Amino acid sequence: MIGTESQQSASVRRKSTTPHAPSITRRDFLVGLAGLMVLVPGCGSDANKDARKDKDAGRIFPREVEHELGETKLSASPRRVVSATGLAELDSLLALGVKPIAAGKFSTGWNPWAREEGLNGVEPLAVEPEVNIEQIALQSPDLILGQTGRVSEDNYPKLSEIAPTVVTSFEDWRRNVEQVADALGRAEDGRKLVRDTETDIAETGERLSPYRNLTISVFTNFPGEPALLTDDSFCGDIMREMGLKRPPSQTDQGAPEGYKPISEERIDLIDAGVIFGLDFGDNRDAMDEIERSDLFKRLEGVRAGRYVRLGPNESLAMYFASVLTVPVVLRLLEEKLGLFDPKSQDEK
Repeated sequence: MIGTESQQSASVRRKSTTPHAPSITRRDFLVGLAGLMVLVPGCGSDANKDARKDKDAGRIFPREVEHELGETKLSASPRRVVSATGLAELDSLLALGVKPIAAGKFSTGWNPWAREEGLNGVEPLAVEPEVNIEQIALQSPDLILGQTGRVSEDNYPKLSEIAPTVVTSFEDWRRNVEQVADALGRAEDGRKLVRDTETDIAETGERLSPYRNLTISVFTNFPGEPALLTDDSFCGDIMREMGLKRPPSQTDQGAPEGYKPISEERIDLIDAGVIFGLDFGDNRDAMDEIERSDLFKRLEGVRAGRYVRLGPNESLAMYFASVLTVPVVLRLLEEKLGLFDPKSQDEK
């Protein structure tokens, strides 16, 4: 669900989760594995021309937009939108049918789900080791969008000098969509997108109702640090909404970003009726190692043949919260759970 650079994998192992921390964090890992955006027909500079046509659905300017670092005033409908970080804010743009003139792009490239939405003609912007402010200024934007973490209290004032800047949520895909839509003057379109996505979650949950007696575990492993993805994680939140069960080790844990490191001696906490392992690419050797361990092989879910190791793109989608990864996660859960007969499985 993210990227596959060694710097990114190292960031997942760090304990710091502060969005503005100067050191590498798990957020940077996820961020480094992610990409961006969608388009309406025509050139990017005219992406928001519909916002000038009517005054319903929140299409009123000037307007003030609340976001992660305060409020930003926009005097008119933006025509030249830049996605500074190439993360979930770009996915929200794509899902709303808006193609930016430029978007942040990591060395691992844009995310596959974003590429599917169409990125031809989008100018790539450097984001490593940090957002390139000079490059953004050359785009002459009238709106800058960026995800918190990469856009922080340190560089936000500088970006705001270039153009009105809206800083979007890292963990809450709904809030991210609403912040982007609000900045475009399309607040009602954003709310509708969230409602439609929630409907997809509920409908998929109904189709998977035969599996609701099973517990579903999600974990990953980096050298010396196995970790659980709890119900506070992105995929955990979706599973909760679908009515799917998690093992006690992964519920109500209060783990930052839903990522709970465990000791190598407590691999038993991974066990469940069905087990998903996240292989981001960089941690492939560590995943191989844990799968060879006797403790892992003794897990009931593993012994029953109900362990599924996801590939890098699938794993990134399970972790990276955006409106475009929700359907990827729904498809994954339906496809992978469908490999098993729920009637032959005991509740864990």
